[in-house]
Amino acid sequence: MNTETTTSKATAMRKITLKAISLMNFKGIRDLKIDFGGRDTDISGANGLGKSTVFDAFTWLLFGKDRRDRKQFGIKTRDEQGAIMPRLPHEVEATLSVDGRDITLTRRFREKWVKRRGSAEEEFTGNEEERLWDGVPCSLRDWNDKVAAVCPEQVFKFITSPLHFTAQKPEVQREMLMRMAGGVSDEQIAATDPDFAALLADMTGKTMEEYRRETAAAKRRIRAEIDEIPGRIDERKRDNATEDTEDWDALAKEYDTLKARRAEVEKQTASAVETQKAHAARLAEMMQRVTAKETEAAQRAAKVAADTLADTERQRSRRSQLLARHSTAAGARAYREQELKGLEAEVQRCDEQRVTLIAEYRQLMATARGITREIECGSPEMRTSDYVCPTCGHPYDAERILEVQQKALDNYREERHEKLRRNAEKIAENKRRGLENNSRKQQLEERISETRGQIAALAAETAEIEADPLYAAEPAAPDTAPAIEADTQHTRLVQEAAELRSQYDALAGEMPTAADPKLAEEAADLAARIEQTAVRLSRREDLAANGERIAQLQRQLTAANQTLADLEKREFTIRAFQRARTDAMQQKINALFAAVKFRMTDTQVNGEEVETCEATVDGVPFSDLNDAARINAGLDIINAICRTEGISAPIFIDNAESVNRLTPTLSQRIRLTVSSDTALTVTHPDPSLL
Repeated sequence: MNTETTTSKATAMRKITLKAISLMNFKGIRDLKIDFGGRDTDISGANGLGKSTVFDAFTWLLFGKDRRDRKQFGIKTRDEQGAIMPRLPHEVEATLSVDGRDITLTRRFREKWVKRRGSAEEEFTGNEEERLWDGVPCSLRDWNDKVAAVCPEQVFKFITSPLHFTAQKPEVQREMLMRMAGGVSDEQIAATDPDFAALLADMTGKTMEEYRRETAAAKRRIRAEIDEIPGRIDERKRDNATEDTEDWDALAKEYDTLKARRAEVEKQTASAVETQKAHAARLAEMMQRVTAKETEAAQRAAKVAADTLADTERQRSRRSQLLARHSTAAGARAYREQELKGLEAEVQRCDEQRVTLIAEYRQLMATARGITREIECGSPEMRTSDYVCPTCGHPYDAERILEVQQKALDNYREERHEKLRRNAEKIAENKRRGLENNSRKQQLEERISETRGQIAALAAETAEIEADPLYAAEPAAPDTAPAIEADTQHTRLVQEAAELRSQYDALAGEMPTAADPKLAEEAADLAARIEQTAVRLSRREDLAANGERIAQLQRQLTAANQTLADLEKREFTIRAFQRARTDAMQQKINALFAAVKFRMTDTQVNGEEVETCEATVDGVPFSDLNDAARINAGLDIINAICRTEGISAPIFIDNAESVNRLTPTLSQRIRLTVSSDTALTVTHPDPSLL
């Protein structure tokens, strides 16, 4: 372990070391215990013996994930055929020292097997987990809170694996490095250049990135406008390119002459049109009178027919009511008759129950008399053995015999009295049931009488309805035509309508003469010529408008070019500002490391700089380093994170055999090295040799 002098923050650093770990049935390791003692440790062995599994077990214990940050990975033990061995418990337990205080953590994983009802065998229903913190069971939420209180998960992963940090996405690395370096404020950068200060003042509450995107969007809009304006100017110029030789004064005079002639033609045509309109209005008024009179005659005929049919409709309505009453009464009668059958069957069951209860009563009374005779005259049956002592076998003396006989008699009578009491309870129950049965029968007979009365009333009602003549047949509808022909008012209205129709036909034959067709043709020709002349005259206005629009577009193009120049200057200043901030930030970040340097920007093919985050050693990108250089670079990064976060934790260094000499660290180091050993070998090397 490194003994280098650290900063004051590192002096107060929280120190986490691994003292011991044990694995049971974890990823093929059946039983393994390693005593680290909080010291640097080498775990050696051939490939496949489980060196990396120890690291997986450690991360699974804390976070439920393997060293690659996967929740779903195979921790269950498999047989030689690759099948999971069922019912095995899986467990990892470790003892950590946190600032000198030991904490024992345990995580267990086991299968749940349940025997269903009706099934002879148990079946697998899932897995369950148990977590113990110093022997105290914890919920998953409490466990995560306790682990985070010792060290946050992300920081813990950064400082326990040399290759974890550089495996993250650039934005994740940048975020962590910014947090470590403490950041650089915009005001600090602005103080280095007046242009930066002016830029910051113009941002009006936006972030620099928002201001850059706003500027880029404005540039795109202005460029689109600049690209579009020349084409619009050319289009206007092409419209005006042809020399205009039109005699505008002569064309205007021709236009006025055509309009005057059209007004004269329209005046001549209007007189004939007005005469036709007046005649058409008289025809329309006459047709309204004809229609009104014919409608009045039809309404009178409908009223006479309705009056004739009214009595028949009343009879039909009354018959419908009779049919409805008959249907209701017949249905109710059928229901009551069915109900009567049920009540009569209930009465019959009551009679049968009465016979049964009487027979039972007689039997109980006979039993009571028999028990009474036994009490009065009977005696217990005695055997010779009843008068012999069961202990010594000697016969009882006379006094003892009398006692035995009296006790037997008392028991005999007590048993009979108990039988008599129980029999009396049965007699009382029999009487109660008999009374209930009689009461039930009386209620049923009352309901039968009531139901029969209802049936009789319903039968009388249906008979009364059936006797009505309307029930048998529906009344026929009368013929309304004779009544309508005999109505004088209807006859008068029909005659008046015929007279008005005759007057309309005579007026329609008096149609006035239409206007001269030649006038209509001339009017159409004049309209077409006027429209053509107006189009030619409008060309003069279009030419003037085009000239003004061309000048306006040229002014707009000049202003847009100036705006674009201003935006490009602002964009250049923003890029310079961001470059200055990135350089300052990169310097602060790289000052945290001994060997590693981070490149925070990358230049694209088009020359634009974009944010990135790539670790380098002596200018060589991390991705191009050999395995040993990568591990030592990762240890340098871990040292910096430990110092800035104020915490150290065990570092698991996989493939450690590839490094001749490791970078000194602030943390406990656990080297996982490949060797020819056929079993895992655990040693504690001399720190001075590392």
